[in-house]
Formats: sequence, C-alpha cells, structure tokens
Amino acid sequence: MLNILIIGSLLNSSRSNDILSDLAPLGARTSREIKFHLDSGILLGNKISQDGTTMFQTNVLRPPLISLIDGKLMWEERMRIGITSNYKSWIVGTMSQWGHMPHGPELRDAELADMASRDHWLGLGSFRKSKSYGRHEVIVADIDTKSRKLPPNRQVVFSRDDALSNAAVSGFYGHFLPNGLIQYHVFSKSPSLGTSLDTWTISKAANSAIRKSTKLAIKWTENSYATDYDPVHGRVIVKIEKPRRYLEYNVQARTTSDIPNVPKNVGPHYWRGMMLQASGIGSSSPGYGLDIFSQDRKTVKHLGPYSWIAHSSNDRFVLFRKETDESYWLVDFGMVPGR
Repeated sequence: MLNILIIGSLLNSSRSNDILSDLAPLGARTSREIKFHLDSGILLGNKISQDGTTMFQTNVLRPPLISLIDGKLMWEERMRIGITSNYKSWIVGTMSQWGHMPHGPELRDAELADMASRDHWLGLGSFRKSKSYGRHEVIVADIDTKSRKLPPNRQVVFSRDDALSNAAVSGFYGHFLPNGLIQYHVFSKSPSLGTSLDTWTISKAANSAIRKSTKLAIKWTENSYATDYDPVHGRVIVKIEKPRRYLEYNVQARTTSDIPNVPKNVGPHYWRGMMLQASGIGSSSPGYGLDIFSQDRKTVKHLGPYSWIAHSSNDRFVLFRKETDESYWLVDFGMVPGR
C-alpha cells in the first residue's frame, strides 16, 4: 500500500512538473491537480477568488460556489437587490442576507462580480429611480457575507451623471484592488460619442466613486466592439464581427493594428500584460490549446493542449484543463508587482 502511495505521488509530481514546464513562459510557480466531485448539472465557474480557495460563476442567477481545496460544491448563492419595508433605499446583498431582511415586490437578481475570499465579495445591482427615469443607476456593494446589519454591506450608489443604461450593466466589470480599493470599468460606444473606456475607482470606506473616461480613437461601427483592456500597457482588443477579425488599440499612442493568427472560434485576451488565446473544452486537435503572442503580435507560440477555465481578478490563479487526459490544474503565478 505504501509503495502504491509513493508511486502515485511521484507520478503526480511528474505531471505537475510538466505543467510548470509548459507554462513557464507565463511565469508559472506551482501547480496542483484538482479532482472535482460534482453532481450532474453543476457547471464549473469562470472566476476564482483572489485567495485561490473558491470558484464561482458570473452572470448567472444562482452561482455555485465550488471549493478548490477538495473540488466539492459548498453551496449555491444568489445575489439580490431590493428595498426593505423599513429602509427606503436600494440594497444589494446575498440571498442569505435577504433572509434576515423584510422585502417588498421589488426584490430582483443582482450579480456576484468578484470574491476576495469566502467571506468578502463584490456585488453589483442596478435599479431605476422612477418609471419616468429610463436609465438605470448602479449600486456597487462591498459585501461582508457574515454581516446581518441594515444595510448589511458598504454600498456606493453611482450619481445621476454616472448612470448607465440597463444594457451596459452586463458589460460592467468589477474587481478588488489592493488596500481595500474597488475598481469597475465598462466600454461604451455611440455614433455621436464614439468608443470610450470608463473607469471608476472606489477608495476604502468611501461613499462615492471617482470616474475617469478615456475616449478611444476607434472608428464606430455597429458590428465592432471592444472586448478586453490591458491596464499594464494601456491597450484594448477590438473585435470586428463581419468580416471576423481582431484589432489592437494603443491608448497612449492612439494607434490601431491588426492581430493576426487568431483561429476560428478563439478570441484573444489580456493577462498580466500578455496577450493569450485559448480554445474551449474539448479542443484537443493538434495546434489547438493555449497560445501566447509576441509583444509585436507577429508571432504566436503554442504552449500546450490547455483550456482556460477560470482565473482570479488579481491575475494570480488560473484553472486549466489539460485536454490530453482531461485533468484540471490550479496554477499559482504569484502576486503581480504593484497588485
């Protein structure tokens, strides 16, 4: 029995070393295999908590919270926004918190945007002040899951000047920054104003957000839109639907260039200042998997048959699936300088 355990440990160590070797160009430090134990119908998430312990899903009504310690489902939570009978402002909180608050008919779904740990979450909800006011305002909630106060969480309500249309909320991306800061960004475009990158930063214990708007010199078309932003180098990926192609816009230089070598059904994205592209689950054909672009975007290096499953907003943890044996690996890349 002892020999079997030793052999198994050596084999797993060898597989882990192979993962680290393949992902060395990305700066991989450690890797650990995750064996999931989930019932049928429970989907893996697309985000990882910043401490690497929990996986969750954004843009779903009841995200499953999956442990990355033992690969088991912990529970399913639901983010809600509503008004209580004794507190006349909108509140964003977890369904568990709403179980301790009386609510009226206005209770609606909100979003779990980020997770620092199992007890510290970031929520996002939108509401309309009145029927005559067509635009939705946004609440960012700094959630203490153990809190049962009224309201249970620190909230920042965006002013009327910062109000967004309801359609824009789905593209409103938020994450925790160091030292208690919170940041959100959204791409917006219109025929009259063109394309802009709007960024809001919320300081620790603040009750308002500071907005910075950067107008992008990207030609407005109905079938083109910005898909990702690189805060390290100030670059933006723009997707053109018809004919399908990708462009990269440099915010400081205000220049646009083509992104070549993007296979069908694969889209590039930024991570730690690098541009990567990864195929989805099941793409084990030769040439598919995880690629890294050179800084000038002229060449692409294939790293291996890995599907990108989920990552943490602090760019430290990524969950990969190795398609050759369908195994899952949590890779720790260490803290990003300045994060």
